[in-house]
Amino acid sequence: MNLCDERTVIVDLIENYEEGDYLDFKREPYAGDSLIDFLKDVVAFANADCTRDRYIIFGVEDKTKKKIGINPNALLDSASYQKLLSEKVEPEIAIEIGSIEYQELIFGFIKIPASNKDRPYIFKEEYQKKGKKIDKGLLLIRRGSYNTTMNRSDLDKIYSGGKFEVSFYGGLLFVAPIQIENQSKIDNELTLGQIHVLVRNFTERPVTIDWGILEILDSQGNLICDNRVMGIGSYQGADLCAYFNLNDEKILPLLTDFNSTHCIILNLDDDGTADDNYTLKLTLKDLSGNTHTAMLENCFIKARGPVLHKIQRKYINMRSYLKVNFKALLKAINHKDYMVIEKIMQSSDVDFKLVKADHIANKEAFPETHYIYELVKLAVEKNDEKLLNYFKKIGLDERIIQKAQGVVLDNKLPNKDFKYWDDILKKEYEEFIESRRFDE
Repeated sequence: MNLCDERTVIVDLIENYEEGDYLDFKREPYAGDSLIDFLKDVVAFANADCTRDRYIIFGVEDKTKKKIGINPNALLDSASYQKLLSEKVEPEIAIEIGSIEYQELIFGFIKIPASNKDRPYIFKEEYQKKGKKIDKGLLLIRRGSYNTTMNRSDLDKIYSGGKFEVSFYGGLLFVAPIQIENQSKIDNELTLGQIHVLVRNFTERPVTIDWGILEILDSQGNLICDNRVMGIGSYQGADLCAYFNLNDEKILPLLTDFNSTHCIILNLDDDGTADDNYTLKLTLKDLSGNTHTAMLENCFIKARGPVLHKIQRKYINMRSYLKVNFKALLKAINHKDYMVIEKIMQSSDVDFKLVKADHIANKEAFPETHYIYELVKLAVEKNDEKLLNYFKKIGLDERIIQKAQGVVLDNKLPNKDFKYWDDILKKEYEEFIESRRFDE
């Protein structure tokens, strides 16, 4: 900006504006003992949450706004002010210093350009001047017309870049029936997926989320299913409307639709546990059309209640079918009668996705896995590579074959105790709340 344009800005500020987070009036320029105030004022302005250039104007009484002007020789040269800043503050703050003539008076100014974006600016060493002291590490910020110490939320806002942020809090997607208020008595309980998210609104305006989708991806990043967000904090249904005020910072349950088909697609067992870890991708959109995303790797999925009825029926059918045909399969393996084996295994009641290596140790809970494991062990004993390859071809978990061959396997299943996960979430939440406490 050239001097002519700068003069226009300074005159406009003097005549039409009050002190605030980008403007301060002073009777006299900083010099001598008042240089400590220079450091405080410039650092506070540089840290201010303001998108425009900041000005300190000399020659105006701050309370009455009376124009008194200054002695042009009272304003130190730019190098002196900049040197003091460089010695006491980090990172470096760029300033511009000058003077203008207006109404036959001289007015000085210090400009802190908006291009100073490397916040927070901090005092890197102690500084004292006749009873006044600046401590090392002091963080100041301009709020309105005064300087104050920065707090935790100021730092959060700086480091987030003034954004609306959403992130997952906890690693469990929990699916269960939930009581819904204001629903009809016939349909006052819905099965929903629930996972906690941390929402932080550090923008300069309220944000309303009106659409969201939760995508569940496999270990290769392929989409398995997508689930509509039905509420944040509380159930809102298809007409999602979640409002976040300025500086809101909350841990809230994110609610998504989830049905019995999802249980099959995600390969849950009849106890509602997936033995695979999935990646979650959350996409939210606000009323302004902005998109906000979050990712979570290695998410556990657990479900309970009526939503499991389809997968439980598949398990029941497979168990009954294998129980009836188990002896015939043993006989066919002993005689290498592959046609009989293939005919039995091609039944729609047989789904090898239900047979999991981690279920081998629990014969009573998962008899279908026990049946298949015994068949595989027999094939291993007979060194029947053709049959083992057939099992692999039709989708049997290779870890079951490895187990039958004597390989020691690690159990991949998460803890099945729902109270365990409730306690984990409670503990994490309490630790989070404790971490937010600070002195203003």
